[in-house]
Amino acid sequence: MSATFGGKEKAFENRIKVMQWWLDQVRQGWQEANYSYLELVGMYWREFENKRFVYR
Repeated sequence: MSATFGGKEKAFENRIKVMQWWLDQVRQGWQEANYSYLELVGMYWREFENKRFVYR
């Protein structure tokens, strides 16, 4: 995503929205899978791997 359209603040807001959408999709898929013996207790964000996608 580029900061050119709407400025850096808007670009940051859009990145947050995209990350929230992705987390919601993962949660929804987990719930739909209806695992009997597994519980999703959290997610781990590996900043050093995701930095190139988030902070450009």
